[in-house]
Amino acid sequence: MKQPLISIRNLCVDYVTGDQFFRAVKDVSLDIAESEILGLAGESGCGKSTLAFSLLNLHQPPAYITQGQILFQNDDILKWPLNQLNRFRWSQVGMVFQSAMNSLNPVARIDKQFLDVLARHTTMSKDQAISRAEEMMALVDIPLSRLYDYPHQCSGGMRQRIVIAICLALSPRLIIMDEPTTALDVVVQREILQQIHELKQKLDFSVLFITHDLALMLQFCDRIGIMKDGEIVELKDRATLYEKPEHSYTRQLLEAIPGRHLFGRTWHEPLPEVSP
Repeated sequence: MKQPLISIRNLCVDYVTGDQFFRAVKDVSLDIAESEILGLAGESGCGKSTLAFSLLNLHQPPAYITQGQILFQNDDILKWPLNQLNRFRWSQVGMVFQSAMNSLNPVARIDKQFLDVLARHTTMSKDQAISRAEEMMALVDIPLSRLYDYPHQCSGGMRQRIVIAICLALSPRLIIMDEPTTALDVVVQREILQQIHELKQKLDFSVLFITHDLALMLQFCDRIGIMKDGEIVELKDRATLYEKPEHSYTRQLLEAIPGRHLFGRTWHEPLPEVSP
């Protein structure tokens, strides 16, 4: 594997209510390499989003990180003061949240939402920020005229691309994508993922890609982690995971791919070469 960009070591996250707690992430350790697309699959409630929030230290009570380290360039971000964390968030690690196309402010134009992000994290003038917003809109193939629309005037696929463009505006080194294609039809899903792959090739960032759709992940990711009950039960490159799954839960997920007919073969046969 390439040099790790970010390393998670023995991470535990608990939800605490009164004198009771529930451990949502249990002693998880993994690395995300430079320029890698790492997939994280598992059922709802297994801890995927909780783990993703930890990478930006975004948890609020009743969620608490109770153990472990998150190392960025060998420095533990969990020990950073808030002002250092705020500089790190979005500029080094960005996040496309679950239900991303509903993350936009419905009463603010798209240009205002770009300006808010750039004003918060840079010293750009308004003209420079507008120029950067136009550059990012062009990068995700959206007409520049749409920059002055409200979110409801854009299709679901457009809104998804706009959220990704805003996330990329600060050129982060890692983008966390939490169910980025949820509620989109399969054609738009394919277009979004192809565009993410092309942007990654052009801008050289890493991706943590979270989804329930293991078939989609097998086509898109370099490595895949399988998460169950707060633990990473298996972590392999996509071809090895597909051809030689070791954990029973991984095999169950692969068997649950609709007849595995997306590939025209069973899970234990060779993974076809699929261009993202």
